[in-house]
Amino acid sequence: MKDEIVQIDKIVLTDPEEMMLYAAMINQIDADHILDIGMYMKRIGAVSRSFQEFYIEEEKDITGLELTPLRIPIEERLYQRIVPKDFFGECEDSFGLVFALHVKELMGSLEYIKMWQWLSGHAGYVITDDVEAANLMGRRATEFPMTNATYYIIPNER
Repeated sequence: MKDEIVQIDKIVLTDPEEMMLYAAMINQIDADHILDIGMYMKRIGAVSRSFQEFYIEEEKDITGLELTPLRIPIEERLYQRIVPKDFFGECEDSFGLVFALHVKELMGSLEYIKMWQWLSGHAGYVITDDVEAANLMGRRATEFPMTNATYYIIPNER
């Protein structure tokens, strides 16, 4: 993220259909490790892994990648591990599932490109709202239209 103040409407997310997609994909895709870029659960105001009518199993290993200055005291209830945005240059871990929802506006353009390039070698499935992500990763995407937005599911294949 750039060193400027981020507008709160760029941080807080409220679309219930998107929340359903997030919870359903985590629970349906069999991934040992999940990376949540931008810490989606925190951004929707979740105080546990149960939010609205959705529930994410406690045994799911979710790493939150912090992109916002917003701090809440219950983050440890949502994520097993929280990492800073410079994580991409340091980490050799692989993730079976990665979420990158509404993160482009929270990152500088160079770090955004670097993130997608890193993910191309470290991510299984990727769920994003950015149509350009698959091209940046050198992969194909399946479009998943919903009422308020279109999402892209990017499998680990070229």
